[in-house]
Amino acid sequence: MRRGAYKTSSKNLVYAAWHDLTGASGCTVNSNAPGSNTSSTCKSRIWFARSTNGGSTWSTPVMINNQSSLNDQFQPHLTVDETNGLVSIVYYDTVADSGRHKADVWYQSSADDGATWSSYAPWVEEMARRGITSGCGGGNFCPNDSVTRAQMAVFLVTTFGLH
Repeated sequence: MRRGAYKTSSKNLVYAAWHDLTGASGCTVNSNAPGSNTSSTCKSRIWFARSTNGGSTWSTPVMINNQSSLNDQFQPHLTVDETNGLVSIVYYDTVADSGRHKADVWYQSSADDGATWSSYAPWVEEMARRGITSGCGGGNFCPNDSVTRAQMAVFLVTTFGLH
């Protein structure tokens, strides 16, 4: 489980994100997990809950991206921008692999304290939208190319505002 918080004079928010099975019929306990059965209708999803009173009570958990396809989502990482409260979650998703093994990194955000979520997008697309990267030339992205230490430093400084 990943947690984050955002506190101002009028807000005392605590957030949690985790992966779990969907809870649909036949997908409620670990023994239902798809394992090596790529046609299993049981799927793992990213779940989110928030507290508006510092953690005393919690909202009903929600799935932030419940695609209809047979894919799995896992290992979420949650961050909260302390300057504006933007909640961001990146996670792995096997949606591009029918074998449910190869995973890509996906990104979603909430600008309203976790009440609603942006459409999901591959993280590299979100980095391009934010002007963090422009790719490797000609509008292309080269995910298998090496990234130098200097390039990674620019990504981190720009992404997290570490100027």
